[in-house]
Amino acid sequence: MIRKACPTVPLYGPGEWLSYLNSNLRYPDEAVNNGLQGKVIISMVVNEDGHPSDYAVFQKVAPSLDQEALRVVSSYEHLFIPAEKDGKKVKSLYMSPIIFKMETN
Repeated sequence: MIRKACPTVPLYGPGEWLSYLNSNLRYPDEAVNNGLQGKVIISMVVNEDGHPSDYAVFQKVAPSLDQEALRVVSSYEHLFIPAEKDGKKVKSLYMSPIIFKMETN
């Protein structure tokens, strides 16, 4: 059973997680050509040992953006610090928003 607990965090901290996302996320050509923007939310389960699994698109925007967000989040090679409840590590659900926004000149 998945329980809500003290939050799960990336092993090397939120700053490293954001740096990874910014360095590896690619805006799909199809999305650029069609002016697609929005916030995709990727969910994953973080097990008691910190390994993420069961990646899914929780909030969709467009197929190309959804797939790119899923690709980059599921490609992350580091562990997470698992959530804790009552002093014990527990399986938890982790949500990661991925925002696709085109810059205007």
